[in-house]
Amino acid sequence: MPPTYALSDLHLHDDDQRFLFTGRKQTVFEVLAAEILAENGEMVLAGDVFDLTGIQPPGAGLATFLDSVLPLTLQRDASLERYARQRPVGERLAAIADRFPGVFSALAPLAAKGRLHIIPGNHDCELRDPEARTTLARLLACSEDQLGLESAYSPPGTNVLVGHGNGFDPSNLTDHTCANPGAAITSALYCAVVPALRLLDIPPGIVSALTAVRPEEKIVDALATHLGAAAQPFLNHFVRLLDANGYFDGILEKLEVWAGQALGLITLDAVRNALRDDTDVSDRARAGAEALRRKHAAAGQTVDLVVLGHTHVVDLAPGYVNLGTWIDAVKGFSDAELASADRRLPVLRIDAGGEWSFRDVADLPETGGFDSCRAITVEAR
Repeated sequence: MPPTYALSDLHLHDDDQRFLFTGRKQTVFEVLAAEILAENGEMVLAGDVFDLTGIQPPGAGLATFLDSVLPLTLQRDASLERYARQRPVGERLAAIADRFPGVFSALAPLAAKGRLHIIPGNHDCELRDPEARTTLARLLACSEDQLGLESAYSPPGTNVLVGHGNGFDPSNLTDHTCANPGAAITSALYCAVVPALRLLDIPPGIVSALTAVRPEEKIVDALATHLGAAAQPFLNHFVRLLDANGYFDGILEKLEVWAGQALGLITLDAVRNALRDDTDVSDRARAGAEALRRKHAAAGQTVDLVVLGHTHVVDLAPGYVNLGTWIDAVKGFSDAELASADRRLPVLRIDAGGEWSFRDVADLPETGGFDSCRAITVEAR
């Protein structure tokens, strides 16, 4: 059987942010896709390929937020207009294709041969909508029948199961709707906080890192440092924006936030605590992978390897691979942390019988192919 290549969390966006998908990464992706095509292989994109939640502005409270945190002169800046309008999913996909045409051109021949499989994640859950399917098929020059959208995928001839992994993260569940706390904060960060901070002359590296740093509560410290006395009111308005868009889903959580707003007691610590703690997301994914293996075993199905993404952390364990992300993984906002971002571009190749190899393809255009790229290893946890 031909090989299967799996990668995850590209987060293609229509905006220019240095830690996200870039022109350089597009070049690597084109070379990778060409190699897969030449091998008669197939590609699995294991979720969050398109950052559709990051392109869509918050459904409520955006104008109030900008009015509250920006001087009137800055509110008139024309650059804000691109973040303010709600756009149908087809229009957002087309905007991504306009920004990264090489990605779509590279995927098109794989899609036409039925060798492309896309697993919608929490950031691109909308791919399941009819409009999204129609638009994506058009952008990839294939029929909707050729467009392989799947909830999970097992390469033929293997006992490998590839999924995204957001199903093990309560903040990003998409069982019944694409609306969840994760979507609310992504939309608010990309379309409210980032454009506002750009106009407030916060250092560009800090602004770009806001959408790449995990866990997200670290943004409180960054804004406290760079906004000074204005940090607390800015973050208070940010919490109000999140509240308006359903981020706080528990009644006790809601009451605490509302009471803090009414009494003027939302301190920086309170904002930090109000943001969801995702430090255990990798542990949840590991546990979820093991649960999947047990579930299939109970049904008489053998799964030797579970492959997930979502966490943005490359992780290897017996019977488990996490694909990490093609976003630069930034651990914090200091100069040293910004300079030392993890820029690996992880790709897993699964061969016939389930044998696999995991490599960083960041230097793929300069090497002799996938096998010549640096192998990825992870220290035991």
